[in-house]
Amino acid sequence: LLVIFSMDYTLRQKEANRVANDLALQASMQIAQKLKNVYADINFLRHQPLAIQRLKKIDSQLGLLEATYLSIMQSHHNYSQLRILDLTGQEIVRVDRDKSGVHIVKQEELQHKANRYYFQDALNLNFDDLYQSQFDLNIEHNAIVVPWEPTIRFVAPVVDPEQSGVVLGFAIINFNGQSMLSEIEKLELSVGSNLSLINQDGYFIYHKNSAYRWGFMLKHEDVKLDTLNPTLWQMIHGNEHNFSIASRRYATKKICGHHSECARDEYNISLPVQTKDLPWTIIAESEAVSFTNLEWLVSPLSYLLGLLILLIVIYVYRTLSYISEQESYLIEKQKMLENSNQRFIALLESLPDGFILLNPQARIETINQAALDIFGLKKEALLGEAIEILMPDTLKEIHYKKTSSFFQNPRKVDVTRKHPLHYQHT
Repeated sequence: LLVIFSMDYTLRQKEANRVANDLALQASMQIAQKLKNVYADINFLRHQPLAIQRLKKIDSQLGLLEATYLSIMQSHHNYSQLRILDLTGQEIVRVDRDKSGVHIVKQEELQHKANRYYFQDALNLNFDDLYQSQFDLNIEHNAIVVPWEPTIRFVAPVVDPEQSGVVLGFAIINFNGQSMLSEIEKLELSVGSNLSLINQDGYFIYHKNSAYRWGFMLKHEDVKLDTLNPTLWQMIHGNEHNFSIASRRYATKKICGHHSECARDEYNISLPVQTKDLPWTIIAESEAVSFTNLEWLVSPLSYLLGLLILLIVIYVYRTLSYISEQESYLIEKQKMLENSNQRFIALLESLPDGFILLNPQARIETINQAALDIFGLKKEALLGEAIEILMPDTLKEIHYKKTSSFFQNPRKVDVTRKHPLHYQHT
């Protein structure tokens, strides 16, 4: 039972670790892939000729520019806004997505975004940089939009192609982060483990308990990981990737900004941008393997199986012991037989008279030296030969018939002067 338990416990631990690691990896890869697609789109928008003309205040076809953005929005369901801002922060083109669908915002309804942090950060970009805002809730007219709209804003400078390095304005994509969080939730439900996503400060971007989310936006400063679970927070900051705390098992994966410290760890995922809320950390949480969740340990069937295995082990042990004893006995008997045979041969060789031992086929099986001296032959010439080889030709046929009947009906044969034994001497 101890062996079974040890093997089962080890295998369960390995499987729990694998599942947790795979879950964290899968969630982080989904996030990275979605963001990668946005980077490609923002680079496309920054080079749009119609947007460049609009920013340069060259007479352009505004309707065609708006139609282009409308078409992009209709084919990218993860985008909630596409915009062009000039250097003052004023929106000059904007396409929105809401519950009713995708629509172009009228010119008189365009807003001034100069006071928003992402625009202020964009002003410090180099002309070939990309900017990604922190992951937060969308704000319109200085208020958080309800229901919440988790949003990441991607900004790229729009550069004058005729004047190298001269920035005319900014192309902006508002990415609907809820689509990304919904994918995490689906993944969480599919495997029955808990997934969380936190930002650099430990605030929850995603948690199964919605009351924990967006604490930094809702002024819930105590609802973050270092307050709710200080030990887990310390393990994450200690760059631990797979570990247990009490009865819980954790696997973590970080999504890091470009050139950041955590991006040097090959275990983590690196993005081509840097933003102040990175790294994000994916946390996969499940129940650790313990005695309480080893169901087989409290099942009567497991003990019956253990008893059966024990009986089999005892039976096999006793059988092997018996075989070993018999083998030792046979080896000893073989040695005794060999010793007896050697003593028998020594006895024969010590006899002054000749001695020949025949097998049931009347062939010579053993002959001592005295007999060899009598006949003047070598042992190699006689062993295995019929006894008649030692007799005159006139007696061979008669003796052959007598030896055949002798082995069928053994009897004493007297060799006397009246009944001599004839043999052939060389």
